[in-house]
Amino acid sequence: MAYNNILVPFDGSIPSKNALKEAIDLAKQSRGTIFLLYIVQEIVFPYYALKSTIKTAKEYEKELYHAAKKRAYMMLEENKKKYENEINIETQILYGNTAEKILSFIRSNRIDITVIGTTSRTGISKLVTLGSVARKVAEQSTRPVLLVH
Repeated sequence: MAYNNILVPFDGSIPSKNALKEAIDLAKQSRGTIFLLYIVQEIVFPYYALKSTIKTAKEYEKELYHAAKKRAYMMLEENKKKYENEINIETQILYGNTAEKILSFIRSNRIDITVIGTTSRTGISKLVTLGSVARKVAEQSTRPVLLVH
């Protein structure tokens, strides 16, 4: 099967870098496009933590969002430049709940396969990761998902 649109949720971690390498191999075989996606996680401030601050919650959230977006942009572009001579890579930054944004991106961009990094855990520590992003995407995606350690 040819994978024309390959999604790689990317956060700069070793598992996400490994997922990108797998996706590059798939893209080379099928001459597909990789969508390198970074999600800036929503920030929830408890009311009591903001009561004594000078800035409003919205101002602080905006500053954090812009800083995270700038860092994400530089990281995505750095990885795009590494491979853009070999394959077509598009980058995107979204804001919100990570798993939900990935699932929405899959649906709205006709993604053929998602290649996502996940930590390798065994035994009791697996129970802690039941709510992980990779697991939620793998369980809820209507398209194939490749989990990479």
